[in-house]
Amino acid sequence: MEQSKGIKTAFPAAAETTPWDKINEAARRYSLRPTALPQRDNIPFWNRNARQFIHPPAFEAAPSDAAREYLFELKDDEGRLIADFRADSPREPLTPVWDRVPVGNVELSISPLDADGNRLTPVFFRKFYRCACFHGPYPAVSHDYQAAAQRCFANVYNLPHVQAWLNGGTVDEKVYRKYCYPSKTLSAMIKALLYYRQITQSAEEAEKALRIAVKMADWLIDNSCAKGTPLEYLPPTYWRYAEYQLAKPHIGQIMMIYPMTVGCAYLRVYRATGERRYLDAALRLAETMKRLQLPCGSWILKLYEKDGESVVQNIVVLNETMMKFMTELAEISGDKSFIAMRDKAYSYVLENNLRLWNWDGQFEDVIPKAIYENLTKDGALFVASELFRQGDIARALEIVDWSEDQFVVWSSPNPQIPGYQTFVLPVALEQYHCYSPVDASLGRFIFAFSEAYKYTHDRLYLEKAKALADCVLRNQRPDGSIPTWFCQVDLPDWVNCMIYAAESLQYLARVIETDTGESSGDLKTRQ
Repeated sequence: MEQSKGIKTAFPAAAETTPWDKINEAARRYSLRPTALPQRDNIPFWNRNARQFIHPPAFEAAPSDAAREYLFELKDDEGRLIADFRADSPREPLTPVWDRVPVGNVELSISPLDADGNRLTPVFFRKFYRCACFHGPYPAVSHDYQAAAQRCFANVYNLPHVQAWLNGGTVDEKVYRKYCYPSKTLSAMIKALLYYRQITQSAEEAEKALRIAVKMADWLIDNSCAKGTPLEYLPPTYWRYAEYQLAKPHIGQIMMIYPMTVGCAYLRVYRATGERRYLDAALRLAETMKRLQLPCGSWILKLYEKDGESVVQNIVVLNETMMKFMTELAEISGDKSFIAMRDKAYSYVLENNLRLWNWDGQFEDVIPKAIYENLTKDGALFVASELFRQGDIARALEIVDWSEDQFVVWSSPNPQIPGYQTFVLPVALEQYHCYSPVDASLGRFIFAFSEAYKYTHDRLYLEKAKALADCVLRNQRPDGSIPTWFCQVDLPDWVNCMIYAAESLQYLARVIETDTGESSGDLKTRQ
């Protein structure tokens, strides 16, 4: 396969003003601490399907009645002993030897030892990848994150199939495949168009950007479920005429994370135009979501349009867009019932997803999976963001660290991941069932590390955010677009992903711009 168009391989030298020795030593020390530790943190063993670890893991090994203690042995993939240690429980983390485990494949066995010290039959065996921790410097660029974001928004405005909406263009997967997911795609495009409207120097382009956004919002309203049907006013997750193989089998289903994404788009258009039509559309949509909210506070992940029955039993993991929609709609409309709906949904994600560490991957092109089978970092990092704002810094950082542990690759990717040789590093991976480097996943961590820095003034988090942001900038194409896949793959871009990545660049730029300078001179790391 050919390398994704626009990805470059020649990088300029990194800046030399950062105290890399201190930062790297802090990163190394910190990577020796367990994170999201089952049992000890009173959470389940979430890592049964995990493939990589930056921090020392613990595993769900069965205790033996005949054991006085347990022998942990770690070997490389050729069977050579790397390290060993003894512990009272087979579920202890690998902390005592983690610093001696090199990056690479690891084979772990845990054997009981009886009262006489005799080794009994192993109670546990597991293979995994010991992943590299952060170690700068990474290739640097101009750090002009705001300008890079603006080039991306300009690119979206100038896309031929976006401009075509001015003259009869519409949802057509023949001109852009991802139109088969209209709720996700059009909502993101509306956001980018209204960003572009604010930054363009051309009054004509600003007017056109708004017109296109309006046409897209109108399409979503006109193609939503009809009044009086079980899912009235909810927009389509899958376009009814989709031919794409990953969308066609799901026509007639609505994934319930997307209606409120569209609701946010309606509110954006309402604020830009002042036209009540778009506020009313948001209110109607929200009333349906309120009616469908489960007693637990969340929603069934997928429903059939025809009768409102469940497609799967998975429960929605609340995300930042849903939270934003309910909050803003309450503020604009004055209807506080949407705050109650929001708070009920947020309580559920704390009491269930956070308590169980069940960060279910919920993507419209992946079949929903059983608990812990397809973890992702998206819902987790949303909760971290909320906890930061609420002042619960310790729990927020634990979530950020867990997410990095599972989904960031700073160097030396796991050779079991398809296409690992072509990763453009450093990168972030999307989900267990699409363990691939995606620009929006980099964006998730740019947001998360930026927030961690904002609330802790820990320089290590700032450098992590910049390293990933610089990778985005290095690989941004001359036309302003950001490739979805940070590896060699012959697949089209997801416009919504590049828009999210661009938003993360904007956020990092604001964090840097408003930084008080408290940590600019000294490195601060948690003990």
